Amino acid sequence: PLTGASKLKAKNELIEPWAVTADNVPLLFATTVGRARVAAFAGDTTYLWCTVSKQPDLHQRFWRQMILWLARKEADTDQPVWVKVQPRNLAPGGVSTLTFGARAVDGSPLKEAEFQIKVIGPDGVETSLTPRSANGEYSAEFLKTQAPGDYWVRASAKQGGQMLGFDAFTRFIVDARDLELDYPSADYEFLKQLASITGGSTQNPEELDGLIDRLKVAKLSDLTRIQLITLWDNWWFLMTFVSVMSLEWFLRKKRGLV
Repeated sequence: PLTGASKLKAKNELIEPWAVTADNVPLLFATTVGRARVAAFAGDTTYLWCTVSKQPDLHQRFWRQMILWLARKEADTDQPVWVKVQPRNLAPGGVSTLTFGARAVDGSPLKEAEFQIKVIGPDGVETSLTPRSANGEYSAEFLKTQAPGDYWVRASAKQGGQMLGFDAFTRFIVDARDLELDYPSADYEFLKQLASITGGSTQNPEELDGLIDRLKVAKLSDLTRIQLITLWDNWWFLMTFVSVMSLEWFLRKKRGLV
């Protein structure tokens, strides 16, 4: 957590907030001006992430990704360790394919490197993946994409027990699914079935005039309405019952039958 932050305000609506507090106060703004990228961060205590945080790599990941984004190198594979993801946006339940690798100082690929791949979901849970190698290329698949949100991928590599450069990071997004927009076009077969079940009919737009003419000459059928009345729910019935019982008791008492 940050111990404090400056107050930032977007100059216009084109500036997108990338991070906000629990009270929806902006902490990080980012935008593109021409061919340049600009970012403004309100915090100044991210160094605490290295000391008191349970995830000390957050500091390195945050500033490394920020610098790479500003330099338009967030997808650069010239780093000692690199990782890419396809597709970067997918629907819930889709498969995310990760490709990664390591390079020597001269830029040649290292084929004997040992990789550790972790995916951090929107809920903060880490999932380790098993790398597989084919034709000198390393890849892995991530299948647990049911929850919408941002997923971060972290790739680290070792050779001979020694770490190779810094960890590589990338991200992909699982879009929130809207069932109403899965099939935005009209389902005419379903509409025909619905009309048939309810005793109606389907008409094409060009048949609308004929439908109106038929409705004008159609005979109106009698409408029968059934209304149920419960006697016990009426006040006058209760009063009548009480009056009859009182009269019967009065007559019996008057004649000495009580």
